[in-house]
Amino acid sequence: MITDDLKQRGLLYKAETILHTYPFCWRCGTPLIYYALDAWYIRTTDRKEELIANNAATNWVPAHIKTGRMGDWLENNIDWQFSRSRYWGTPVPIWICEGCGEQRCVSSSAELGLSEDTDLHRPFIDTVTLKCEKCAGTMRRVPEVLDTWFDSGSMPFAQRGYPRQGKELFEETFPADFISEAVDQTRGWFYTLLAISTLLFKQNSYRNVICLGHVVDPKGKKASKSRGNVLDPNYLFDTFGSDAVRWYFYTSTQVGENYRTGDAALKETVQQFFIPLWNCFSFLVTYARLDKFDPAQPPVPLGERHVLDRWLMSKLNNLVASVNTGLEAYDAVEPARRIHRFVDDLSNWYIRRSRRRFWKSQSDRDKLAAYQTLYEALSTVAALMAPFAPFTADAIYRNLSDDRSVHLSDFPETVGAEDAQVEADMARARQAVEAGLAARDAARLKVRQPLAGIALPGDQLPEDIVAIIRDELNVKRVTFGAPEARLDTEITEPLKLEGLAREVVRVIQDRRKRLGFNVEDRIDTRYDADGLLVRAIQRHADYIKAETLSVTLAPGREDGFDGEQGMIEGEQIWIGLKRS
Repeated sequence: MITDDLKQRGLLYKAETILHTYPFCWRCGTPLIYYALDAWYIRTTDRKEELIANNAATNWVPAHIKTGRMGDWLENNIDWQFSRSRYWGTPVPIWICEGCGEQRCVSSSAELGLSEDTDLHRPFIDTVTLKCEKCAGTMRRVPEVLDTWFDSGSMPFAQRGYPRQGKELFEETFPADFISEAVDQTRGWFYTLLAISTLLFKQNSYRNVICLGHVVDPKGKKASKSRGNVLDPNYLFDTFGSDAVRWYFYTSTQVGENYRTGDAALKETVQQFFIPLWNCFSFLVTYARLDKFDPAQPPVPLGERHVLDRWLMSKLNNLVASVNTGLEAYDAVEPARRIHRFVDDLSNWYIRRSRRRFWKSQSDRDKLAAYQTLYEALSTVAALMAPFAPFTADAIYRNLSDDRSVHLSDFPETVGAEDAQVEADMARARQAVEAGLAARDAARLKVRQPLAGIALPGDQLPEDIVAIIRDELNVKRVTFGAPEARLDTEITEPLKLEGLAREVVRVIQDRRKRLGFNVEDRIDTRYDADGLLVRAIQRHADYIKAETLSVTLAPGREDGFDGEQGMIEGEQIWIGLKRS
């Protein structure tokens, strides 16, 4: 309209459109208008050095926030504008005389002549007037309300009703040992807690703070309802479990970094940690019930146990120490990751290398030691992970501890003894196995095929460790001192027959699973084969029977046996099974 008017009057010099930045509400996208308003301020700049000193005395996790984002904010501190021109909120308790302009800050409802249960919010409080002590004029409350962060920063004492009540409880619980919020609160809650506490008590209101990053979507965008990329927590809990959601946040990234959250990340958490952990627990329960294992039996002395037991107990002892140390330092990430790594060692090394000790029919001290070691490991892991994944931890612990909740137990402090030498030897063994498997892969030789030997770099290892390497690599001989892992790849006829026997075991075990047999079921086995397979089965019949719990192993097809035709290294074989 202005442009048209100027044009009609011949006064228009030029008309154009200018593109420029403009403020919009980040929540709803509505255009905003900025203009200057009178406001109330707290002169925090007068206490700048004290604010900086109190922040320096606080433990920040991650540490760089203290001197970085929070430190920069305090170094460039400006006075705190604490009033807001809004309808709802805590009223600014300042009355001003209409006549002389005298100001008065009111500290209680009693000072206003009101009872404690009077509603002090607007509009009721706006009708309350005071008599000016200076000129006897009428004093009215200013219309502003407090910045809501002023309320939040007052929480430590306001929640107690301090100083009019709760004085003893406040003094017992102030300052707080620990608080946590996201990184944007350096200018919000973290700052207002610090500022108000410094003004009133000359110290910070918290000793330790864990400062978190933001939850973002898989593409790195901040989760927002307006963007439609917010994940429904109930969906996550129903799909993956609340413990998986918690564990993801503890282990996925360092504190202070953003969390790229989505279905794929949480599915990976379940697959990589919770399923292996539950499989370890299920393995123990399955065999412990079969053998009627009693955890109350006198423990086999640690020095008399298998080297795998001593290794695991040493690892467990170090795990307990590191989790305690980390949590005492307000670090939840590394302790959770260490628990994750321990479960990986438990599943992929200890149990896998110890299976035959649980499978064997005789109940000797070695078998008892294996049960006791695995039982203690899982009970301790359940206790250690209780603050991180409370429901899974409690389910495991209750099953192992006669229904006593893990959350009623003491947090683990120490278990067994550290054996640095055994840990170092086992680490070398695992490296040797990794190198040997790589050499096998390069030579295209399956692990089930026994080999004459392997030469490994480094010094000689103890025999009980070497036995593990031999068994893991399926070699007859291990020597040391070679410049690199070197396999003897010549396959003699005896080695070939033994390899075929192992393949027969695999076929029978697969058949057992498909037929739904229980792990403890004894079976009768029949086979129909030719050539080397027959010779392999005959030569290694005892081994095959022991590995597959076969009471009988005989040639020929018989009625009543559930059979299936298959292939082993290009030769036909029929395997039939039935419960014995």
